[in-house]
Amino acid sequence: MRTTDELIGSFVEHLKSTGRWEHSVVMVLADHSMDWSYSHRVISLGAPIWFDPVLHGKVVLDQRGVLSVHTPQELRLGDRVGDLVAYCEEGWRFSDPTIVNNPIPGNHGHPVTEPIPFIIAGGHRAIRPGVRGEVAHTVDVAPTVGRLLGLPSLSGGYDGVDRL
Repeated sequence: MRTTDELIGSFVEHLKSTGRWEHSVVMVLADHSMDWSYSHRVISLGAPIWFDPVLHGKVVLDQRGVLSVHTPQELRLGDRVGDLVAYCEEGWRFSDPTIVNNPIPGNHGHPVTEPIPFIIAGGHRAIRPGVRGEVAHTVDVAPTVGRLLGLPSLSGGYDGVDRL
């Protein structure tokens, strides 16, 4: 984090020293956040599915550590998503087919990790000074960039919120 902060600081200083800051917008964000998990709280559906002929080729919903299961339509996801989307409980992580396939003791992709870091700064006239603490999501990037570039609204609108 410190290195990232230093690199962003150097970039901002470069913009200021070259007279570009007053026309600049700098956005710093992540694709998703990450939560912690305990090393022993791993959800793996591989063994229950592989070794039970009734379950083989089907989905197990009643598994310790699973928070909820949704259809892609419930979450307004596209048609390239699987049949179901599962969230794990806080402190748990999915790891299939075995724990060695996801050795990082972290978790992403559940409701706690939906908010993202989303920092907007710059000298451009569209940037309002100050700090706001609203929760931002990845879907907020498109309407924010669309407004900055002066793009027309999408038919039906954006799913996200303009953060300017």
